[in-house]
Amino acid sequence: MEAIILNGFVTYFTPAVFVGASLFGDAAIIAAFVFALRTHVPIWEVLSAALLGTITADMVWYSFGKHILALLKGRFSHYYEKQERMFRVINKFVPVEKPWLLLLITKFLYGTRILTVIYLSLNRVTFRKFIVFDAFITFIYLGVLFIFTKLAVFGTHKLLASMNDIGIALLALVISFIVVRVFSKWITERFQVKKS
Repeated sequence: MEAIILNGFVTYFTPAVFVGASLFGDAAIIAAFVFALRTHVPIWEVLSAALLGTITADMVWYSFGKHILALLKGRFSHYYEKQERMFRVINKFVPVEKPWLLLLITKFLYGTRILTVIYLSLNRVTFRKFIVFDAFITFIYLGVLFIFTKLAVFGTHKLLASMNDIGIALLALVISFIVVRVFSKWITERFQVKKS
């Protein structure tokens, strides 16, 4: 039974990483790295699928960001006002002539990617320039994320050496997903922008 589950995971793993990176972001990517490091899935498959998934999601947010803000302004004005305040803060600290700097900084700040992509789409960064910046910076980000994930996995590997099977890989996948979700909820609540 274990071989059937592992075979199914490995067969559909790359498309699942692409979809997971597009829809769930960092949590799915970290879980995919953990699974790949604990099994025989090639890391280059995970990196390429995560890169393409993240860039695809960013292209969608870039393309529809203006429409989403218009919808927020019309139906959900309190969310729109919150976004406007965030855009004013960004304008104070990051020069508009260096969009790659803003993208680089916010890739490493959890929960700011979508807002940054929408901001860049509103501030006259061409789609082509955005894709080039995004691809390069996402590649850097995924490399750093992979290094930290590898350190975390192999740091615990010695502790779990006696239980080296698919159960541990699945457990690591579930635990890493839960930890990232809990941390993201905590950080969001802790640093939420307070109304003035």
